[in-house]
Amino acid sequence: MRKIALLHTVLPVAASFEGELRGAVAMDLKVYNVWDQFLSLDPNDCGAFTQAHQKRLLRDIESCAETGAELIVVTCSTLTPHLPLLRPLIGVPVLAMDEAMLEKALSYGSRILVAATAGSTIAASAEKIAENAAAIGQTVTVERMVVEPAFRAMQANDPVEHDRLLVEALANVRGYDCIVLAQASMARCTPAIEAATGIPTLASPALCIAQVKQRLEVGE
Repeated sequence: MRKIALLHTVLPVAASFEGELRGAVAMDLKVYNVWDQFLSLDPNDCGAFTQAHQKRLLRDIESCAETGAELIVVTCSTLTPHLPLLRPLIGVPVLAMDEAMLEKALSYGSRILVAATAGSTIAASAEKIAENAAAIGQTVTVERMVVEPAFRAMQANDPVEHDRLLVEALANVRGYDCIVLAQASMARCTPAIEAATGIPTLASPALCIAQVKQRLEVGE
């Protein structure tokens, strides 16, 4: 039996990701879920990811490692920029939900829109795409859109309103080679956004699951 630990900050992602993972990975899995809503809400309220947040994140990842998992997946994009600092302190590989997505975005072209509902997420996602592009000598223009009302709807446990506000905000977007949905909680809106805009739209869960599957298969 293979063991994986998932660190979540948003309940809808916590509720759906394990099932999607099990549906894609034809292995006997033991999955441990750790949920820390504070690390999603407080950095957004503060406008910064503080040293105290980093310490809390380290404790959460250590809790995941203590389950005996061979792989940890952090499903919140707000946490991604802080993982390189913490990975050397953990004796288990740690994947970020959005890493594969931010790399794949470059294959669509040079003009990319990063959309998020949480202001604490968008800068890191946009900057990582630019960093990835620079590493391979690709010139890109990365623009940003934050749909804050959708974030508030998610906080109020109203996913239907979240989805409506998000799709409405992006419906008239044109002129980009790719739209990147920075948060996993936005993923279910992908088909509606693509239909409204005609622009390829990326979400992180499916790409992350493919990455996890590959890791597990290599380790067999």
